[in-house]
Amino acid sequence: MIGLLPAPYCVFSQCKAYLNRFLKKYWIEWKNLISHANGTRVFLAGDMDDLTGDETRLVPLIGKVDLLKVGHHGCEGSSTPAFLQTLMPKICVFTTGEYSHNVQSRERIRDICGATMYFTARDGGVLALLGSNGDIRCYGQIH
Repeated sequence: MIGLLPAPYCVFSQCKAYLNRFLKKYWIEWKNLISHANGTRVFLAGDMDDLTGDETRLVPLIGKVDLLKVGHHGCEGSSTPAFLQTLMPKICVFTTGEYSHNVQSRERIRDICGATMYFTARDGGVLALLGSNGDIRCYGQIH
């Protein structure tokens, strides 16, 4: 299921308790979600990957996005070339660190999209402020 939510910002954190405090009334359990604000589009892929065909099945419904929360922490089977070629995000957020299990996803994102990558473990959480028409400002060290 893909939900649609208008939102002026996204917060990515390793700490669910922190998110619950920060976004208490807006908290959404991890699921697939397209968020938009003033022409800026974000896809939160949750734990989605393509091992069971989810990316292939849903990519036509998602379309181009400005920011992608990388599915399944960038593990094997997520962020396939066809998925990335359709979404073409400018910014990708991994809710993890730069670990060996996500090196293939990182390389595909770099090679296909040239996107700026953020890692919640390395960057101390990430706050993405969504401006108009794809303008996004990201801040780390939000804890």
